[in-house]
Amino acid sequence: MMKSLRLSCLLLLVMMVTRALGQPIVEAKIDSTHLLIGSQARLTLSVKTSSDVPVVFADLKPRELLSAGIEVVRTQDVDTVSAFGGTLELTRDYILTSFEAAEYEFMAPAVMVGRDTLRATDTLRLVVTSVPVDTLHLDQFYGAKDVYAIPFDWQWSLLVEGLLALLCLPLIVWLWRKWRAVKRRVVHRIVQLPPTADQIAQQQIASLRQMVGRDDDVTTIYDQLIATLRQYITARFDVSTEQLTSSQILREMGTHCEAAQLKQLQSVLNASDLVRFANQLTLAQSQQPFEAAAAFVEATKLPPRLKDTEQRDELEPLKNYKRRKHAWLWLALLATTIAIALWYDVARQLLRLL
Repeated sequence: MMKSLRLSCLLLLVMMVTRALGQPIVEAKIDSTHLLIGSQARLTLSVKTSSDVPVVFADLKPRELLSAGIEVVRTQDVDTVSAFGGTLELTRDYILTSFEAAEYEFMAPAVMVGRDTLRATDTLRLVVTSVPVDTLHLDQFYGAKDVYAIPFDWQWSLLVEGLLALLCLPLIVWLWRKWRAVKRRVVHRIVQLPPTADQIAQQQIASLRQMVGRDDDVTTIYDQLIATLRQYITARFDVSTEQLTSSQILREMGTHCEAAQLKQLQSVLNASDLVRFANQLTLAQSQQPFEAAAAFVEATKLPPRLKDTEQRDELEPLKNYKRRKHAWLWLALLATTIAIALWYDVARQLLRLL
């Protein structure tokens, strides 16, 4: 019996809660209760109901009276504020005004929820006050004032941007001139001069002289010594000795050398002939042919050069020239872009101030 009674009470409680949750709720509120005459206030009307129940708000037209002295300016669209648990909250705003100073109490517009016409139970209150008027001096009427000129105020940012924009002009001109003036540079190179004919001959003779006693092929060493002298004579005196014999070489050199120099050359050539044809002299026995050859080269060499290096002027590589050209071009374009941006901003601020 007690269990049945408790179950019945629980069921009744659930039915009452379900019925209460499904009951529509209409609320109204106004954003301001005090207005100057002609000012506007916002009346917000909200309805909370089930999502499957249709809701129709009152569609009030502009200048329609909501109550005596309260006029509708405009009606906003219906807005769905939230949807949760199968319920919706819909709101609609009404913009109100009044042109009569008084204290008003009125009700919000009715709402159709399903088949029922519901209205918010709260009474709205609105106090409208007028602008103070000097009733003692009614003959003093002041007409409309002229347009007030806003004082022109130079801003620091405008001044700075203007100065920068002015400075960009000579900078751009200078950069463009530098770009047009870029030419291939002349590069000064220090070049090591090649060794002279006597230096080459002396080095080769010294190298052959060090081979004495370490090589038994006497004929090969003498052939190299005579070849060195032939190359020196060709380079120094412009005499081709490639196909000449020893006697022919001496005869050709008679017009270019003195007697002592010819004697030194003859001793080398004779030693070479003895080795090649009679095999009567070995390199291990004497250093005289090398000494005579070195003395002949030293006696007949040209005067020594003042410098072993010389300076040559050449154009710089084309790649370096293009790189410098492009660098000046990009700098000029960058400065031009910055100047355009500054002038645009300065003009925009001037137009806004004026």
